[in-house]
Amino acid sequence: MSKIDLVGQVFGRLTVLEVAGRNKYRQMLWKCLCECGNTTVVSLGCLQKGETKSCGCLRRGGVSKNLIGKKFGRLTVVTQ
Repeated sequence: MSKIDLVGQVFGRLTVLEVAGRNKYRQMLWKCLCECGNTTVVSLGCLQKGETKSCGCLRRGGVSKNLIGKKFGRLTVVTQ
C-alpha cells in the first residue's frame, strides 16, 4: 500500500503496528501502540514531525499504570 514502511519504528511513546489507510487529505495513517497500552491512529506527518508522541496519555497528566492483576491487600484489580 505504501512505499514507506514504519512498522516497528518508535516515535515518542508510540510503536507503529500497521498501515491504517489514508485520511481525507490522502495522508498515510498508521495504527500505533502507546506505552500505556492504548492504540491510536496517527498520520505520517504527525509522526515524522514529532507532533504526536502518545495516545493522549501525556496530556491527561501522565501515564496511567496498568493495574490489572495487581493485589492490594486482599483485593485484586480486575478491570480499569
